[in-house]
Amino acid sequence: MIIDFNNETQRIDDRVYDVAIAGGGPAGISIALALAAAGRSVALIEGGGLDFSEASQASYQGSQSGAAYGPLDGTRLRYLGGTSNHWTGRCGAFDPIDFAPRRNRILPGWPIGRDEVYRFGAQARAILDLPRPPFRATRATPLPSKYFRLTEFAMSPPTRFLGKYRERLRADRRIDCYINANLIRIGANRSGGHVDGYDVRNYRGVRRRLRAHRYVLALGAIENARMLLNADDVVPTGLGNGSGMVGRCFMEHLDVNLGSFVTTDERFWRAGPVGFNPSVALMRQQGISNGIVSLTPSIKPRYYGRAAFLRELISGPGCRINPDWTRKITGSYCPGDNIVTSMIEQIANPESRVRLTGDRDAFGLRRIDLHWSIHRNDIATIETLAREVARDLARMDIARMKIAPEVLGRRITSFGVQSHHMGTTRMSADPRFGVVDARQKVHGIDNLYVAGSSVYPTGGAINPTFTLVAMSLRLADHLATTA
Repeated sequence: MIIDFNNETQRIDDRVYDVAIAGGGPAGISIALALAAAGRSVALIEGGGLDFSEASQASYQGSQSGAAYGPLDGTRLRYLGGTSNHWTGRCGAFDPIDFAPRRNRILPGWPIGRDEVYRFGAQARAILDLPRPPFRATRATPLPSKYFRLTEFAMSPPTRFLGKYRERLRADRRIDCYINANLIRIGANRSGGHVDGYDVRNYRGVRRRLRAHRYVLALGAIENARMLLNADDVVPTGLGNGSGMVGRCFMEHLDVNLGSFVTTDERFWRAGPVGFNPSVALMRQQGISNGIVSLTPSIKPRYYGRAAFLRELISGPGCRINPDWTRKITGSYCPGDNIVTSMIEQIANPESRVRLTGDRDAFGLRRIDLHWSIHRNDIATIETLAREVARDLARMDIARMKIAPEVLGRRITSFGVQSHHMGTTRMSADPRFGVVDARQKVHGIDNLYVAGSSVYPTGGAINPTFTLVAMSLRLADHLATTA
């Protein structure tokens, strides 16, 4: 059932749940529903309500240092359903090489294999309403390249977790879904090795203790780290932070304009946009990370044959003198059309991190500073992918690409992002290199788990939601089948 904690403040103290989950986004809701189906009692607490509110969203505000990122409260939504409420729906699976050792890495990678990560892939597809087979390239014909392959993905409708699962949460007697219930403290015993309660507060100042046998943080990559760091009343550096890894290795998918292109093969581009992933051979030979290079032709099919010639003829000053004439003849504006965009994997870099400031939100929690750091290996990946895709486009004779000067010179000063927050509580076999173990249990704490993309040791080159849901179901299965 759904309970508004602003109105009901006593019943939260009345029972001990099997599992208490903080965070009502895709990870938290997926875990709650799976546990309830297995007969477990669940408390699901969400700091927001059933709609957007400025009071709730304000908790996401914070400061920034390092590389410019963007407003921290502008890419996340803090109400039931979480960021799925404005999600675009693109899904995909990590590549096998994303789980393999790589020479451009700083830290160890996944302690579990790809098959284990996607053990609940079929159930995740159902939750996200994905088609079958789920992940395919945009065209059936193979790419005639040994260095690149076509990107495979699928689109969710997209599934809005509030809209799809609201009535199920309301009707399920095994789930108490508390809205307007803000987690303000993780209560732990004196040693910090066992959690004995979640302290929650509503917007009227009423505070209560919620108790369970096991606890899950599913607040998102930034807030999971923030909450562990704020839990410093027993362990001064924060719960789970014995190795100093909480908040470190914040990862994004970099969105960099690699250059522009003109098409030379009408037949290839009739199918529309295309995404290229580097082959395993290229990544290993060049020592680079994964990524997607996206090309979206804007020229009408009947112009393809003469477009390349005309673009060469009128390049430079011609485009600036008469862009409308250029568009009429070639079907494309020179400055902005046919831009080569990207989604580049960022390596796990301990210097890219979430840390606390002295500023506090309305609930007394210290706010965060995001120190986003771009590693030189990330820059090398960007430049190498641009060079190699330009070569392959010419080799396949399907397009000609002009690489952006700042990419060629490794002088990129502005990085776009996909708002895919990952890392900060990374999974590791060795506590020195992460925050949670292979079961997503916090190192050194016997009953606290973390869910969501914050546990990813690497970010791959695909949107994180499908993997997030699959791993959430894996965690739910572990919690349901162990005492």
